[in-house]
Amino acid sequence: MRVTITGGAGRIARYTALRLANEGHRATLFDRVPLADLPDDDPRRSMPFVLGDVTDPDACRQACEDAEGIVHLGGILVPTPDTFRVNTVGTWNVLEAARWTGATRVVLASSINATGIGWHITDRPIEQVAYLPLDEDHPTHPEDSYSLSKYVNELTAAAFSHAYGIKTAAMRYAGVFTPERIAEHHREPPEPGFSRQFQPGRYRGIWAYVDVRDVAQANCRALLAPDLPLTGAYFIAADDTQSRLDTRELLARFIPEWLPKVRTLTGRQSLFSTAKARQAFGFHPEYSWTGVE
Repeated sequence: MRVTITGGAGRIARYTALRLANEGHRATLFDRVPLADLPDDDPRRSMPFVLGDVTDPDACRQACEDAEGIVHLGGILVPTPDTFRVNTVGTWNVLEAARWTGATRVVLASSINATGIGWHITDRPIEQVAYLPLDEDHPTHPEDSYSLSKYVNELTAAAFSHAYGIKTAAMRYAGVFTPERIAEHHREPPEPGFSRQFQPGRYRGIWAYVDVRDVAQANCRALLAPDLPLTGAYFIAADDTQSRLDTRELLARFIPEWLPKVRTLTGRQSLFSTAKARQAFGFHPEYSWTGVE
């Protein structure tokens, strides 16, 4: 398959491109940041690269001109005054490019924050959890510009799927850990914490995380699965949490209001269910910070 990866200079793109190359597919990279200072073993050194911005529709078309599939990773990763515009317009342009070029499948980066259970502006969402663990049917209530942009992108992808038959998979990634961060976490797990406002270094994503190699696995499985549903959003997370504590103990310490909402929860189980991704395209997390390679 010929695949275009937006955000091609980023960390998720590196591992996704490597997995695609190892499976015999051809990737073209697209980013507004040039590839620079790549290590010798980075697979992107030999891949076609298009310099441009996802907010530029012509650049998107150029980057995707012969793509059969697209992995859309480009965008702003935190709430800023420009996040909503860049993320939503960029996604629209990528999906329009897919329609124009005839690409049949788009895998796009969403986030667990699309639920609204992450960064907040008010205190209300903390009371709006209906049940735990969360699945993709749980109601959403995003407030900040990043979380809202991700939810809107899911709706945009679904609209293109229904209108034009392009299969789309919106991947609700948990906090993405590199192998280096996994190893550091293993050596010295941080004390658990939780903050509902956007404060880098404090918010633990309700203690969810996922290894970037499992993100690449999910991206490629969704891109290539023969029976992928027409459209959908999928949680992509490790099976466990970032903490050494049992999950019920974390809830009791930081969010006791949620304890009555627990349906089934054992040990250090994640608060985000990946059952839908397992069923739709065979995702299964392979990495945990508790057992590094």
